[in-house]
Amino acid sequence: GVYKDQEEYTKPIEYFMKSLDIKKSLYEGINHPDIAVSSNNLADVLFDQGEWKKALFYYSKCLEIEISVYGDKNDGVAQTYNKLGTVYKNLGLPEKALENYFKSLNIFKSVYGENDPNPLIAGFYKNIGTVYKDGGHHEAALEYYFKYLEIFISVCGENHPDIANSY
Repeated sequence: GVYKDQEEYTKPIEYFMKSLDIKKSLYEGINHPDIAVSSNNLADVLFDQGEWKKALFYYSKCLEIEISVYGDKNDGVAQTYNKLGTVYKNLGLPEKALENYFKSLNIFKSVYGENDPNPLIAGFYKNIGTVYKDGGHHEAALEYYFKYLEIFISVCGENHPDIANSY
């Protein structure tokens, strides 16, 4: 974590790989949550380095374990789908990005309710809007950006810096 915070990525990759290897040997043949956490941590660092395909691999492994342990209606699973969506967006695969963003959104809605003013749900709407905007689908982008704004304003108020940046 500290190396990542210092933007020194070689060491964290090495250490997260060691952590993952140790956990895999400890829990051989078992989809253990600790392996998912290590896979996620490694993917986060790879993502920060722009290593999209490698990040995709480890986020996918994390998701596989999370679903096997927690089921597919879990907020951690939703957050991993969101990370996968961002990787696919960065890889230039908007359809896959939207597929994953919508999965994350739908899971969060099923867990917390359709109208929960959760900032994470707001973020999912913003991500979906960004993919639509990038693809030239401005009406769809606006629809999701307005949903983002509505939730974010209800949670943080109208004077939050992120709200100012959204206009």
